Amino acid sequence: MKTYSNRGNCIRAARSKLGKDAKVGSEFTISGAGNQWTFAATGSKKTGGARAKRRLRDQPQNVKTIKMMAREGGATVKQIAAALGGVEEHTVRGSVSRLRKEVTISVARTDGIVHYSVDPKVLDE
Repeated sequence: MKTYSNRGNCIRAARSKLGKDAKVGSEFTISGAGNQWTFAATGSKKTGGARAKRRLRDQPQNVKTIKMMAREGGATVKQIAAALGGVEEHTVRGSVSRLRKEVTISVARTDGIVHYSVDPKVLDE
């Protein structure tokens, strides 16, 4: 277990690891004296506990994007942007980039137009 030279350094290290808004007592505890301070996460937050990480593919706009890409021929950035309520094209490209962490996305270029597609079986997962 790492020790810190003073209470302030221990709190800064805990907030660096647990989030800048982490609260002493409710989200982590500190203990020590002199130059031997340590912290331990309590595993609870104001919301009542540690939140489960949501999968990107479960978020509503991403579900819609994946469904469009699962169609025959896939979907272009412009089609996805229009379906999502006219969001900017760079926002769609960023979203697709993040989705690639969880879903295998194929990219095909025809006449300078990029088509994104996924295997329709992804919708069943």
